[in-house]
Amino acid sequence: VAVAALILAILFLIREQQKSHRLELLTESSERDRLLKRFYDMPFIGMAVIDTESKRWTQVNDRLCEMLGYEAHELLKMTWVDITHPEDLDRDLALNKQFIDGKIDHILVEKRLIHKAGNTVIVRIEANAIRDLQGHVEHYLVAIEDITERRTAEDALRTQEEFNRALLNNQADGVVACDANMKLVLFNNIAKQWHGVDPLDIPPEQWSQYFGLYDAEGHRELLPHEIPLVRAFHGEQLQHEGMVIKARNQPDRFVSCSAAPFFDDKGHKLGAVAIMRDITDILARNKALRESETLFQTLARVAPAGIFRTDTFGATTYINQRGLEIAGLSLEEAQGVGWARYLHPDDKEQLIRTWKEAFSKRETFSAEYRFLHPDGKLFWVKGEALVELDDKDQFMGYVGTVTDITAIKASEEHLRMAATVFEHTREGIMVTDSASRILSVNRAFSDITLYDASEVIGKTPNLLESGRHDAHFFHNMWRSLETEGYWQSEIWNRRKNGDIYPQLLSISVIKNRDGQVQNYVGIFADITNIKASEARLEFLAHHDPLTTLPNRLRLLSNLEHAIQAAQREGKQLALLMLDLDRFKDVNDSFGHLAGDELLQHIAKRLTRRLRGADTVARLGGDEFTILLEDISQESDASRVADSIIKALEAPCKLANNVEVRIGVSVGICLYPNHGSTALELLQHADAALYQAKAAGKGCYRYFSENLTKAARERFSVEARLRQAIAQERLALYYQPKIDMTTGDIVGAEALIRWIDPVEGVIPPIQFIGVAEETGLINTIGEWVIREACQQGRHWLDFGMPPMSISINISANQLHHGDLYKTIKQILDKTGFPATSLELELTESILMQRENEVLETLSQIRAAGVVLGIDDFGTGYSSLAYLKSFPLDVLKIDRSFVRDIELDQDDRAITATIIAMAHNLGMQVVAEGVETEEQLAFLQAHHCDIYQGYITSQPLPADEFEAFVRNYQATDFVRRSQMSE
Repeated sequence: VAVAALILAILFLIREQQKSHRLELLTESSERDRLLKRFYDMPFIGMAVIDTESKRWTQVNDRLCEMLGYEAHELLKMTWVDITHPEDLDRDLALNKQFIDGKIDHILVEKRLIHKAGNTVIVRIEANAIRDLQGHVEHYLVAIEDITERRTAEDALRTQEEFNRALLNNQADGVVACDANMKLVLFNNIAKQWHGVDPLDIPPEQWSQYFGLYDAEGHRELLPHEIPLVRAFHGEQLQHEGMVIKARNQPDRFVSCSAAPFFDDKGHKLGAVAIMRDITDILARNKALRESETLFQTLARVAPAGIFRTDTFGATTYINQRGLEIAGLSLEEAQGVGWARYLHPDDKEQLIRTWKEAFSKRETFSAEYRFLHPDGKLFWVKGEALVELDDKDQFMGYVGTVTDITAIKASEEHLRMAATVFEHTREGIMVTDSASRILSVNRAFSDITLYDASEVIGKTPNLLESGRHDAHFFHNMWRSLETEGYWQSEIWNRRKNGDIYPQLLSISVIKNRDGQVQNYVGIFADITNIKASEARLEFLAHHDPLTTLPNRLRLLSNLEHAIQAAQREGKQLALLMLDLDRFKDVNDSFGHLAGDELLQHIAKRLTRRLRGADTVARLGGDEFTILLEDISQESDASRVADSIIKALEAPCKLANNVEVRIGVSVGICLYPNHGSTALELLQHADAALYQAKAAGKGCYRYFSENLTKAARERFSVEARLRQAIAQERLALYYQPKIDMTTGDIVGAEALIRWIDPVEGVIPPIQFIGVAEETGLINTIGEWVIREACQQGRHWLDFGMPPMSISINISANQLHHGDLYKTIKQILDKTGFPATSLELELTESILMQRENEVLETLSQIRAAGVVLGIDDFGTGYSSLAYLKSFPLDVLKIDRSFVRDIELDQDDRAITATIIAMAHNLGMQVVAEGVETEEQLAFLQAHHCDIYQGYITSQPLPADEFEAFVRNYQATDFVRRSQMSE
């Protein structure tokens, strides 16, 4: 640039001089020559003057000589062509010719000259033609600048630039740069490939549109000011900024971008550069690695097996949660060799030896062993471990699993048990294939069918058929197996010896995973005995087991059929209800076995007296019923009744050679006169029987409307009693019991009353009988015990003196319920002392089912409850029974006490009872004491306790409580003194 400026200045000066007057040029020539000489001899540029005619150089300066290595005189002998590089001659000939010929005035060209030493000198030549005033070229002035070093540097720079460009274009990273005007000056090939465009001419505001740049998640396109190169241009330093390139026809590419501005030496911003690295594969690998790690952690977490890893010394370095659970260890305990902590003592030594041996030999480890947790829970496991090697096949340790095989072991044990059951069960088992060919049978099969396994395997079950079942039976069987996969029924089959017998057969279908039938399993039992039992049960369901006579169920069935037949044919029938007289005496005197034998004799006598069409049934106890079908007139029934009464009056000799006599009472009911249904006839016959017994026994009575009225009254009492129980209208009254010696109140007898809203207080004599007949007595009896115990506990809690409470127990409570359990539960719940509870039983209760009664009473007595016998003297009054049962108290019946004043026998009996009871260690209580004379007699004969109206009638609980609080024992003492 400097040289060009210099040359132009010189040319300007020359041209200005040419425009001046010629004379003036001559005048000032010396000064001009001096100036030209100064420029000509400048040391940094070569100068030469070429003659127009000779085409040779006429003048050269020192710099040109130095530049080309020639002396001046050598150059003056040469032409321009002589020093031009041969490769540049052809290019420059036409231009040089035009210039030499004067056709052009100015040439600016770069070319190569040949140095005298032979090397090439690259020069920049500017030549100008100097013309005279007529326009003729006088000579040529040539300025020559040596640009070899500059061109070499430029070539090196270009080479370096090309190298850099090639380097950038072959980079795996994308490189983008912009200049100070934010014009893209660099976009290497990989960047072009990623973006799918060559964007060097795209203005910055359109970069987003063309580059397809999105945020790191690839969801939102970046705005122009958010592009990393733009941000770097504005001064930000970005390191590993994530973004996504979504180019046309290119897959999405995830890149990590670093960008920064760059400056010159003086700090002037020259532009910005961004380098983008494709991390798509890295992210994919990292994602795959994370997924793999997540998958491993998930598998390790949810795997049913424990997973562990050891180091080269065999110490545990990793174990998953399941492994910890199986081993019963915490994570800290499992590190190292802690896994051996809870090994079962029986397995520990052998297992450790096996592990060490496998480890030392670098072999696969496999063993089954047990972990015994501190809580006693046991795990059977299978441990397996494989050698782990690195990339160079160097030993790194073991990787293994611990699988819980507790269930498998249990299953194996179950299979062993199943095999044992299969072989030893008493049911026959047969397994067939899908074609019904027998595959296996058990021992019971052979025991039942008499076929050995070898005789049936490979054959079908057809060889067992009895021939009793038709094709329809087997069609239904196969249809059930096909639709439900199961069939069960009774079937008749044949044994090997030809015997036909009943089986209860169950067949199940076994299918494979594809749902196809694989096997049939048949399990059967020989039900010959069951069939016999069923027949027996069927008989017993309709017959009395003792007499084999029809029972109530069979009687009702026969009676209904007889009524239907009589209705169709317009005939009569009679129903006789029988009740044996004095049967209870026989039972109580000689025991139940004797009573049962007597009933069997009676059944035979009744059967012999009747026609085959008639029905004799036993309803229970000593009650029998006779159904007479197709009678001609009412008197037929009375003749049968009279015949039966006479037949049963005959003595009956029992197996113990005892001859007994009994009688019978008969109630007669006729159809259709006395009823139209079976139940009506039974009820009316029972009402007639009740009248016969009331008439003095040993007779018969026909049903009448009056009997119906009485029966209805009993039903009415029953209904009202049930309602009273539900509405809690029962109450307990208490009568005090006084000590004969001290006069103190020592107890009370709890007596039930029915508080009716219409009739008022109803005594027990009016409803207890109905309660016993209907079974309500058990409910009432349990309520009495509970109410009395609760009241007794209440009195104790409120400071009343301790006293016993006595309760009457019925036969039904003792024989038809768990009396001991009931009492025990009530005492436990109420907290009433057992020793303060006294149970009073009648003699008749003790006489029935003696062994059973004795067992129950012994349990109750052992619990601390006091037992007493009530109304002693009115029954058998057997000393043997008193000695046999665990009794504490004997109660003299009021019938003896009432006549003590007038009847010498009653006085003797009463005195004897007191003495006898004391000899047996029993306490004596007299009831019904109403006069001073009675009290004096009892006191004189050392009776222990009394109760009666002389002291108090039975009182409600609150009145009794007030009576006790106000009672003075001195009243008793005064009364005693007066009687004396």
